[in-house]
Amino acid sequence: MLNITRQTKHEDIEELRQFQRRHDKLKPADQTHERLVELREFIRLLAKTEHGQRELDCRTRQFGSCEPQAEESELSYYGRLRLWLDRDMD
Repeated sequence: MLNITRQTKHEDIEELRQFQRRHDKLKPADQTHERLVELREFIRLLAKTEHGQRELDCRTRQFGSCEPQAEESELSYYGRLRLWLDRDMD
């Protein structure tokens, strides 16, 4: 008897491994770019939910907006954005 859940889990794990192998082959600057794209996509999707929008609004009120600055590197902006999202709110 085939266990669909187990098969799906193994397929998901293999897909994750393939993604990781592709990611590891990228140059460091390209890895940073990919991470930044993924993080901004996460924020975009978060903003589409009612709870997510409240969370983002609260963070903006408490910490200010977190937009890229002129001449800021992607690595620097990624780090700032990560911190902005990870900070505990009062």
